[in-house]
Amino acid sequence: TELNEQVMALGGFLQELGRFDEAASTMDVALAGFDRLRAADPDNPDLVMRQSHGLYVAQLCAHRSNHPDRCRHLVTRLVEEIGGFLKTHPVDSLPQATGSLLTKNVGLGLGQLARLAAAEGRLEEAVGHALAQRALCQTFLETLPSDAIDPVHKELIDAGLHVATLLLQAGRDDEAAAAVEQAATTARFLYDSRPRVFDNAYLIGWVSWMRGDIARRQGDAAAAAAQYEQPIAVLTPWT
Repeated sequence: TELNEQVMALGGFLQELGRFDEAASTMDVALAGFDRLRAADPDNPDLVMRQSHGLYVAQLCAHRSNHPDRCRHLVTRLVEEIGGFLKTHPVDSLPQATGSLLTKNVGLGLGQLARLAAAEGRLEEAVGHALAQRALCQTFLETLPSDAIDPVHKELIDAGLHVATLLLQAGRDDEAAAAVEQAATTARFLYDSRPRVFDNAYLIGWVSWMRGDIARRQGDAAAAAAQYEQPIAVLTPWT
């Protein structure tokens, strides 16, 4: 396991240097090692976490080295294999940190599948992947106490706004507006809980900007302008 971690760390470092093909080859070695370990101990959540991280980094290498088919293969593995583990091991039976990380990584994989589909013109498929990401995050958060704060809250907001963006591209403005408002509820919860965290303020601003875009598309210039002013007001204290 430690050797695989070191190989994966090397792959990540090569990626940071922009040596994406070398990084991809290095990540292949790490993933092969994790596959062997998982085959011997398939229900070990620690191994699943490490493998999920390896798959995510590997698909980034493939994406940045302009190998879309390789990227899609790795993301599909991430969604199917790690998502399959979550289906057979309910998140409320796992430590919160484990369930959170696995949910985040599978969600990121679904988001990447949505982006790949949208880039290739398959908009309905993209919407489906983004909706699946949002549902996955929502399902995990429903296992937590109502006042708990988890990194998956941010992933839920990101997924919701991604859904809204794709729906706008498809001309489904009313559904997009509903998706923004759903994301807004979570963004407001985070901001009210921790208003001094920059990311929480940024998410509030992003929601307002999306509301402005929808109002502008609907021909309400005054409402759009009012929404566009909100990010400035919220983020000014950090400038």
